[in-house]
Amino acid sequence: MIPNSKYITGEDRERVSKICRHELGHFFVAQQLGFKTNDLNLVFQRFQGHKGAAGLEPNLPGILEITDIINYLESRIMILFAGVIAEAINSEGKYDNDYALHQWRNDGGVQDHAKIRELVFLLRGIKHPNTVDNEEIQAQLNEIDQNLIQRTGELILLNIELIHQVAGQMADRIKMYETPYTFSNAEIAEWLSQPIQ
Repeated sequence: MIPNSKYITGEDRERVSKICRHELGHFFVAQQLGFKTNDLNLVFQRFQGHKGAAGLEPNLPGILEITDIINYLESRIMILFAGVIAEAINSEGKYDNDYALHQWRNDGGVQDHAKIRELVFLLRGIKHPNTVDNEEIQAQLNEIDQNLIQRTGELILLNIELIHQVAGQMADRIKMYETPYTFSNAEIAEWLSQPIQ
């Protein structure tokens, strides 16, 4: 293969698999939590990056109580956590915490984590509006973080073989750098309904 080939080879094939797991993690958890999902679009960039987008719409016919907002925020945070968590759990179900932290702080999960932080602060303010002590506020933030990471991890872990299988089917289609690939909502739903092989 020539060095400047548009075709993805070598170590980047593993990167494609991880990115597919990441984007499918968002998509899968969104579906499980009752969000409407749309097509998933991916562009794999040559130098350590990708563009991924899956349209998500919350199922919120009306907000009647504060618990509706709390439930929405918790679900949205879980969807954001799901990408890196799905990426960090191997096919045997082992979670690589160091890898996940690196992704959230320095790599492919940075934007997700920035959104998570903002929503966690908002959620804490709604759940604990009278807290003013900084240490107590931080403890509440940590508790929300840990609770939602654990809930997301449990949901992903229960379905990790299926997520790996479908992400593998997605990765098999991605052959070239800088090329848009679209996976339709119906296509992903069909793959997710297949038995695990």
